[in-house]
Parts: sequence; C-alpha cells; structure tokens
Amino acid sequence: MDFKQTIRVIRRQWIPVVVTILAGILAAIAYVAVAPAQYTTQTKLLLEPTGGTGTAQELVAGNNLLVQQVGTFTQLASTPVVLQPVIDELGLDTTADKLADKVSVASVGLSALIAIEATADTPEGAVDLGNAVAASLSDQIESSGSSTSPAAISVSVVQEPVAPASPSSPNTILAILIGLFGGLAVAFIIVVLAELLNTRVRNGRDIAKATDAAYLGRVPAERSLSRKPVPSLTAPSGRFAEAVRIIRTKVVASISASTAPVVVISSPGLGDGKSTIAANLAVALAEGGLQVALIDGDLRSPSTARLFGIRSKAGLSNALLAGVAPESITRSEVATGLTVITTDAVEAGTSDVLSSERTNAVITALAADVDIVILDAGPLLANSDGLALSEVADGYVVVARAGRTRADELRQAVDSLEDVGAEVYGVVLTAAPVRGADARD
Repeated sequence: MDFKQTIRVIRRQWIPVVVTILAGILAAIAYVAVAPAQYTTQTKLLLEPTGGTGTAQELVAGNNLLVQQVGTFTQLASTPVVLQPVIDELGLDTTADKLADKVSVASVGLSALIAIEATADTPEGAVDLGNAVAASLSDQIESSGSSTSPAAISVSVVQEPVAPASPSSPNTILAILIGLFGGLAVAFIIVVLAELLNTRVRNGRDIAKATDAAYLGRVPAERSLSRKPVPSLTAPSGRFAEAVRIIRTKVVASISASTAPVVVISSPGLGDGKSTIAANLAVALAEGGLQVALIDGDLRSPSTARLFGIRSKAGLSNALLAGVAPESITRSEVATGLTVITTDAVEAGTSDVLSSERTNAVITALAADVDIVILDAGPLLANSDGLALSEVADGYVVVARAGRTRADELRQAVDSLEDVGAEVYGVVLTAAPVRGADARD
C-alpha cells in the first residue's frame, strides 16, 4: 500500500479512525481522573572517606575505591537491611519488597554521589520516606566502611527532599499522548483489516485490479433515480446524463460489427443497476442520431416498462413463447430514434428459451430496422439467462455497483463471458461516490 492509497483508505475510513483516536484520548483522560496521585522527591548523598592520613596517592586510591563501591551501596538500598528500619520508623503497613518499588536509588555519573527518589501518596509522605531511606542507607554505609575500605566512610546529605508541588504521576500529558498514539495504532489496524476484508469494488482502480476488461466509466449515485430512473431523458444536462454520454462514446468505439450490433447489458448479480444503464445508454445513443431498439431480455425480472412508465404489451416473451411474429411486437417510441420493446415475466425455462434459435431469429429481425440494439439481460451469476444471449450478442457491457459488487463476483462474471467466447466491451460502475476518497478513479 503506497502513500496515496493510504490517504485514500484513511479518507474512506475516517469515521472509525476519528472514533478510535478519540476513544484512546478519552481513555487516557479517564485514567488520569481515577488513578491515585503519586508524589516523588529526590535526596542526594555524598560519600567521602574519613580518617585517612596516608599519602596523596593513597587518598586518590581510596576515593577511586569508594566510587567503585557506590554501585554496591545503591543495590543495598533496595534490600530489607535498609528498608525494614524505614518501615519500622514510619509505621508503614507494607513489606520491604513492596516498599522497594517506591524507592529508586542510583549513582550520579562516575562520582561518589547517590540520588534517592522516594514516591508516596502525599508530598509530605514522599519527604518523610526520602529522609528515612537516606538515614537508613547512611547508617548501613557508615557501619560497613570500617570493614570494606582502608578508611571509614562519611555520608552527608547534599540535597534535602522538598515537598513536590505537583504529582509525578499520573502524567496527564504523557497519558494523553499514549492514548493518542495508542488510538492511532488501533485505528491503523482497523483500517488495514477493513481494507483487507472489504473486497467490494468502489472505483475504477478496484475494477482494474479485479479484471482485465476495459473500464468504460462511472455514473454517479443519484437519489432521484427511484423517481426519475432515466435522467438521460428527463435531465439531459445533468451529471448523470453526461456520464452516460462518455460511456456511450467508449461503447461505440468498441463495436466492431458493421451492421446493427446487439449490445447486451448485464451484471454479476441482482440490483447492480444494469437496467438503468441499459435505458440511459439507449437514450444517449438515440440522442447521438442513431436508430436504437431497447429490448427487455430479462425474462425473469423485466423492468424496462416500469423505467419508462409504459405498459407492457405484446413484447419479446410473446414472440419467443407465443409465436408472435417479430413485426407484430409492440414497439413504444419513448424518444426520437428510440423504440422500446418490453416483455412479460416468464416463470420457468428462460435459459432454454433465450438460447434457442427462435430467440436468435427474433432479435435478428428486430435489429434489421435499427442501427443498434441494446438488450437488457438477466444477471450473469444468479442464473444462466445472461450467458444464454451470448449467441445473439455482438458484445457485452458488464455493470458493477460501487460498494456492493465484490471483486471476485465481477471477475467471475467477466470470465464466464470469455469462457463462452463472448466479447466484453468493458465494465461500467454505477452508484459511484461523488465525494470522498472514491470520488475519482
């Protein structure tokens, strides 16, 4: 996933990204609100050899040995030898092991300085704990000096503990930053998983990944389609009609047949918008000066009559099943140069009917009087009706719906056409987003 793809994914999934980040920040704020405050003080001790009367070299050697021993003394500070007297002095209800978590002792660089950090629930408690640990550790160091070094060790406090004005934890800024970056990390995981699990096509890039078929273009999502399903007729200057004109140009350029080509419009599944594309493409072709016949060949679920608001009379089903002559089929002229041939729903045996010689003969006869035939067919994967028309088709336009058609469904639909030797002019994307990450291909 490159940078541009990442940006598109974030734009597409911005709601879960924002929600997750806010959740991380709110969780951090909640933690700060309920976490008990802790206060930390620092005390510094200076270790010096005393009682030495040797030469300068001996004094230097003694100092060096003392510096080496500082590490041992810092380790000693976390043992019961030092901490149990502190517990007894302050009357703490704890153990030496637990108290060790409240005390941090370390040497200051390569020196004889020891820094003690003591943490308690109150500023005064931190001061008392720091003083008590410093005193207990000093006693242990001074008592060990006579046996561990040539000279005794003197311990002095060079930095007294001061009651802190603000708690050392929880650190509000740090907690919020952790919540922010934690939310970002979780949001990134969610976005990546959403992209990996969501295989639906949303733009031309997705279609290009799914199939080698040409991408003919997109038509935008229109809320008014339920009321006015043929914008190319009712709103010819709108963005939907203009998008269909672009598709018309590409379809015409793809046609190699010299006389009255039959262009079948189909889709992988139901509800992808194939009938809407067929109707509007037919209008756009007629608008371009061609004589067009739009035939409803979806015998299981015909919709062309409803789209144009006309009554279904003697149509394709009558010619195929009742023996009505092609010239007797009712043709409804819905626009200049465009005639519509409807059909009644057929309950069973549609695939056998559509693949018959009778269908081939009827479609050929209907194409004789026009420049081009647009044939609205059934879906390719729901049943075999769409494939059954491959014998009469010069080429197919496959319709995929943005956010609904899966990439594997589109690939399977195109492959099924190629398997039977049908020419695929390309793929059209319907209900394409007009805003957001997928507004452009």
